[in-house]
Amino acid sequence: MKLKQLFTGFLIFSAVCSTCLTAQNSLSMKFTDGTENATLISSVRKITFSGGNLLLNKTDASSNSYAISGIRKLIFGIYSGINEITSDQTSISLYPCPASNYLRLQNAPEGKTSIRIYSMNGVEMMNYNLASASQQIDISRLPKGMYLLKTNNKTLKFTKL
Repeated sequence: MKLKQLFTGFLIFSAVCSTCLTAQNSLSMKFTDGTENATLISSVRKITFSGGNLLLNKTDASSNSYAISGIRKLIFGIYSGINEITSDQTSISLYPCPASNYLRLQNAPEGKTSIRIYSMNGVEMMNYNLASASQQIDISRLPKGMYLLKTNNKTLKFTKL
């Protein structure tokens, strides 16, 4: 009886949403144990129900069987294989880069900040204390090249022109 209800619900859902599923390319299954499994729809030849199981017959002649009682949710969606990109707006960064005479720290903490600048071979070139977050860092004495700036347990790379 439970199998018939799930199957009927799945068919009704498929029929009603067929127009909105045209751009969907993946079937994601969330299981009662908290795990997930995503499958590209283009790799699925046929989806069937048999003996309390959901069967995915794939285009490469393989098949997967999942107990219906272990499936919590079926989700049709778009799978791109690209993780979501997030931006940390509070992360310290340097500008301008490349720089010629000065640098500024963006999102630096207020108050006194210790700055150390190293050459690419690890030699400390400058040791600087900023009195405020808006203070410029004078790099006019540095020779042209690439450098590492270390502050607040964060290391940033910059180029001196």
